[in-house]
Amino acid sequence: MQGGRFEILAHSQDRNEEPHNRSVGDFCHELALNRLVGVFEQHLPEGKNRPEINPRIHLDVGLTPSLAEWRNKRKGQPVYQLQIELCEKALAQLATAKGVSQDSKDAARKKIESELTKLRTTKKPVFLESNLDGLETYDAEDVKLIREKLGGKK
Repeated sequence: MQGGRFEILAHSQDRNEEPHNRSVGDFCHELALNRLVGVFEQHLPEGKNRPEINPRIHLDVGLTPSLAEWRNKRKGQPVYQLQIELCEKALAQLATAKGVSQDSKDAARKKIESELTKLRTTKKPVFLESNLDGLETYDAEDVKLIREKLGGKK
């Protein structure tokens, strides 16, 4: 805990990035986001000129600038309904996505439509296993050395 808030020490998946502190809120935000969009993102095709760490195309399904505001407007809606809404938006965005072949788009569309059918039929959300790559535990001495190296920076 530093400055009255809890932090998680993380590094990038490719380990080329220096370790950095992230707040527990940052981590929870990422987990919540992945629970909402993972259901369709897992099926998105890889795009041209995408970074190796995240090669899949990005679709704007309306969760920015604030996931919290988006979620507050949908208070009381079950997660599976939120996933349905986002899958539908993803399908609309996928149709006009650039940098991927039509065959790749068609394959992704079929898989996302299958997820939609499952969501509508079961009325249960689809939760993928969370990827915790980049999070490691460190003993007190390691944390002290890393904090000194970071000089209080995030």
